[in-house]
Amino acid sequence: MKSATFLLIIFTAGQASSSSLPKTRKWAPAAATADGRRVDCYPEPGASEGACTSRGCLWTPATERIRNTPYCYLPDGVGYEPQGQYESSPITLTKIAGNVACPYGADISPLTVTYQNYGKILNVKITSGGDRYEPPVDFPKAPADSTESLQFQGAVGTGGMFSFSVVRTSTNTKIFDTAIGGMFFSDQFIQIAAYVASPKMYGWGENYHPHLKHDMTSAYMEYPMFARDQPPPSGGDSTLNLYGVHPFYMVVENDGKSSGALILNSNA
Repeated sequence: MKSATFLLIIFTAGQASSSSLPKTRKWAPAAATADGRRVDCYPEPGASEGACTSRGCLWTPATERIRNTPYCYLPDGVGYEPQGQYESSPITLTKIAGNVACPYGADISPLTVTYQNYGKILNVKITSGGDRYEPPVDFPKAPADSTESLQFQGAVGTGGMFSFSVVRTSTNTKIFDTAIGGMFFSDQFIQIAAYVASPKMYGWGENYHPHLKHDMTSAYMEYPMFARDQPPPSGGDSTLNLYGVHPFYMVVENDGKSSGALILNSNA
C-alpha cells in the first residue's frame, strides 16, 4: 500500500464586494505566548501539565477572556527549516533538530514546497515526494481573469523556522501567514496553522455553527474535517462534524476585498 502524505492549498483573490467596503540549528522552547495565538498541543481528552510538558509543550492557564483557550500549547518555532534558498519554488524543508515531535506519528523529513500562479489563483503544494498517493482531482490550470494577484513569500523566523505568507499584491495584505508555527507532517496527521486577514470568516463545512460567519474572536474553536454520520446538535459551542467535508473557507478582508482557500490533502 502506498503511504499517503500530501497537502495542496489553492488560494484565490476576489475584488471588493458591492456591499462593503542552511544549517541544522539547535532548537529550544520559547517563553509563553499570548492566549490569542496558541496552537493546541493536546487536543485530545486528558490534558494535564505533566502530559503536556512530556511532549515538550508549554502549560499556562489562560488569562484572556477567550473561551476554550487551551492550557497546553506549542512553543514558538515548532516546524521545519529550509535547506538552501527559500525565496523561489521548489523549497526543501527538514524538521528542526530537537523540535517538538508530532504526537500522532513519526515526523516526515524532508518535505518539498512548490507553488505556481494561475492568474488570480495561487497553488501551493507541500509533499514528502517519492511514491506518494495524490487525490486524482483534475483542477483547472487556465488562468482566472482578475485585476488582483497573489504572491508567495517565504521567511525564516524563530529558531530558523520556515514560514510562508500569501500576499495580495494590490494592498500588501497577508491573507495567509504561517509565521505562528506549529506545522506537523506525518503519514496520518498533517497540521498547518496560519493567521488570516480578518476574523470575518465563512465556510469550513460540514459542521454545526449557528451563523454563517464563524465566531473567531470570543472562543477558541475547532472544526473537524472528517465526514461523520451524525445529526447537528441543538445548540451551544459544539462544532460537530456532520455528513460531508467541504475544506474551503472565505475571508472578507477589512477593506471589503475577499479571498478564499481550498485545502486538499491525501489523509482525508
